[in-house]
Amino acid sequence: MTQTSDIIQSEHAGGVVCLTLNNGPVNALSADGLMQFAGRIKALEADDAVRAIALASPFKVFSAGVNLKQAFPQIEDLAITTNGLRLAE
Repeated sequence: MTQTSDIIQSEHAGGVVCLTLNNGPVNALSADGLMQFAGRIKALEADDAVRAIALASPFKVFSAGVNLKQAFPQIEDLAITTNGLRLAE
């Protein structure tokens, strides 16, 4: 098993690699995390021994997507609701 920041990689017999996102509680990806994830996929794609890549999460959701607070630092009072974004009051 290999862990780099919030990505855990484990290899299984038969060329199957499992990548687990481990950045709770919702696996929101930072810009660096997204680049690490993409780099890991690209490296595995180039490995002839890898036949399949399984993606997993130990949380209720796989990933909430990009970390909005990091993506929009100019909005200091950002709140996330079930209906989308709103400015915190």
